Amino acid sequence: MFDIHSHILFGVDDGPKTIEESISLIKKMQNEGITKILATPHFYPNYDSPGDFLARRNRSEKQLREAMAKEDG
Repeated sequence: MFDIHSHILFGVDDGPKTIEESISLIKKMQNEGITKILATPHFYPNYDSPGDFLARRNRSEKQLREAMAKEDG
């Protein structure tokens, strides 16, 4: 099963604030049978520049992928 609209990246928008919260959400989704997750964070142009948003999004994704790789062993 796929989740095609997820605020899974921590510290990017109104989703999880910490990497631990992101990992917990991913594990819950996996337990529900979700095998693919598409991260769809909001971009707020009144709050962020595109460059700052993309840097934060990319940093969060990289850290989350690395943490999940460790979780999966």
